[in-house]
Amino acid sequence: MMKLVSILIFFLSMPLAAASAAESNDSIAAWQQVEKVLLHPRCLNCHSAGDSPRQADDRHVHQFRVFNGHEGKGKPGALCIGCHQTSNQTSGVPGASNWQHAPASMTWESSPGIAMKGRQLCQSLRDPKKNGDRNLAALVEHLRTEPLVLWAWSPGKNARGEARTTPPLSHEELISYASLWSNTGGKCPP
Repeated sequence: MMKLVSILIFFLSMPLAAASAAESNDSIAAWQQVEKVLLHPRCLNCHSAGDSPRQADDRHVHQFRVFNGHEGKGKPGALCIGCHQTSNQTSGVPGASNWQHAPASMTWESSPGIAMKGRQLCQSLRDPKKNGDRNLAALVEHLRTEPLVLWAWSPGKNARGEARTTPPLSHEELISYASLWSNTGGKCPP
C-alpha cells in the first residue's frame, strides 16, 4: 500500500514540477528581454556607479564636472534642474520631470563604467534595499509610469542635432516582458 501511495504521489507531482520548470524558464526568458533595456545607455547612464552620471551612447562621464551630490540631484551651484528642464530642449539638453541621477544604492554597475549583467543585475534589481523598497509589482509600475524611464523612448536630439538612440524594445514590449517576469516570480538566471 505504501509503495502505491508513493507511486501515486510521484505521478501527481509530475505536472506541477513540469509547470514550475516551464514558469521558471518563462520568467528567465522574460528577464533576458528586460535586461536588454536596462543595459542600454539611456538607462545605465543614470544608474551608473561613481560620483558623476554618464552621458551619450559611449557613456562618457558627464561634461562640465557634474557630480551626483545630495540625493543624486547635483551639487549646490550645479543642480541637475539648472540645465535639465521638464522637457528636451532645442539646445540638445535632455529633460524630464524631476531629472536626477539614481541613488547610489540603485547602481547597475559593479564599478564605474562596468555594467552588471545576468544574475548580478537581476538580484540587484529585485533587492528592496537597492530598488527603492519596491516589490516586483511596484518595479513594473515604476517602469510603466516614471517620467525618467519614459524619457528613454523620447530622448530628443543631442547638441549636434542627432537623434539619441532608444532602448532595443518599445516601452510596451518592456512592460509586457517585465509583467511576465513579475507574474512568474521574477526569477533570475543561474
